[in-house]
Amino acid sequence: YNAIGGGKYDDIMAEVRTLIGIRKKYKALKNNQIQWKNTKGRLINYVRPGDVTIEVYINVGEQQMQIDIKEGRIIFAHRYMDNMLFAGEALIVRRNLQ
Repeated sequence: YNAIGGGKYDDIMAEVRTLIGIRKKYKALKNNQIQWKNTKGRLINYVRPGDVTIEVYINVGEQQMQIDIKEGRIIFAHRYMDNMLFAGEALIVRRNLQ
């Protein structure tokens, strides 16, 4: 607890708070519906449908992966730059239903 109180984990705690806020905000993340996407390599990609669609990308590989977001708004990104998702990182995108 001393390390937590001393600020050692402030970055991780801020990310967890952000993810909790995202989960509370979007109805799509409160239901059990998951639509898995076909992907190549070591990329986990799924969609959570709802009032808006939430799409999640997780790079479980050891190399960066190119993820082109042509539509939607990034609501969470950890180490995603210039359309590249770094190894071991995640990206969450909000897409409006048309």
